[in-house]
Amino acid sequence: MNKLVRPNQSAFIRGRLIHENYKAVHHTARLLHQSKITCSLVKVDIAKAFDTVNWRFLLSLLAHMGFSRHWLNWLSILLCSASTKIILKGAPGRRICHARGLRQGDPLSPLLFVLII
Repeated sequence: MNKLVRPNQSAFIRGRLIHENYKAVHHTARLLHQSKITCSLVKVDIAKAFDTVNWRFLLSLLAHMGFSRHWLNWLSILLCSASTKIILKGAPGRRICHARGLRQGDPLSPLLFVLII
């Protein structure tokens, strides 16, 4: 992952600390203020982005990054097999197939999310 993403992407990557990004933004804002440079800083809220990942975009991105067709097929099968059942009064309901997003709790999902971001 260190070779695939830029150093300022720190979430979910071993050896990187997300609070380093906060410090970088803080120092940048202070420098801009002291230099009286007119600019805007934008904070993007990605709270629900994990659940709205477009699978077609993800696979296209990975292909562009040089991942093999075999690996993309494997990932496609993994994504398409995602489903949920809701338990109501102790009985599982019908299967609900997912059409987007990354699986919560899957160890591969945070890494895929970092690549998308």
